[in-house]
This record gives sequence, C-alpha cells and structure tokens, in this order.
Amino acid sequence: MRDLLPDFRYGLRLLAKAPGFALAAVAVLALGLGASTTTFSLLNAILIRPLPGIAEPERLVMLGRTQTRRGLRHDFLSELPRLPRSEGGLHRRLRSALRTRASSRPK
Repeated sequence: MRDLLPDFRYGLRLLAKAPGFALAAVAVLALGLGASTTTFSLLNAILIRPLPGIAEPERLVMLGRTQTRRGLRHDFLSELPRLPRSEGGLHRRLRSALRTRASSRPK
C-alpha cells in the first residue's frame, strides 16, 4: 500500500498539469459509468426480476399464429385441446373466445 501512494501523487500531478485532459477523462468515465448503470437497470427490470403479480411464471403460455414463407400457417387453435386445464374455467373461456373470433372473420 505504501508503494501506491507515490504513484497516486504522481498521477494527480500529471492531471493537474493538463486540466483539459483531466476534465475529458472524468467526463468519459462518468458517461461510461452512467451508461452501464442504465443498461443494467433496464436488463434487471426486464429480464432478471420476476413478473409482478404472477405466482408461477414458468406456467405462462404464449399463444400466437405463425406463417412461413411457403404460406403455411400454424394455428394455435389446434394446440388448445392439449393445453393443461386451469382453475376457474380459463381454458373454456379462451377456447370459446377464440372460436367466436375465428368465425367472425371474413373469408
């Protein structure tokens, strides 16, 4: 630790001789620290922390429809009977809502 003190003093003397460089170095360090803190905060809020109000996030299911370049479609309605049944009739309500929506589309 005693060996670092003269090096630290020497560095401060050099920065004092070039105040423009010292100001630029401090500004770059501040911007880098601010950017990395912001990035971590966003990633923590979006990816790392669990979703608020959801007791079992591993049971979430994303429903959607895909279309390939060849024009083939994969419709999630065909997958719905294989989904696990849920409490409160959510499975039944979802299925009826999807059928109503699919039947009301113009062909």
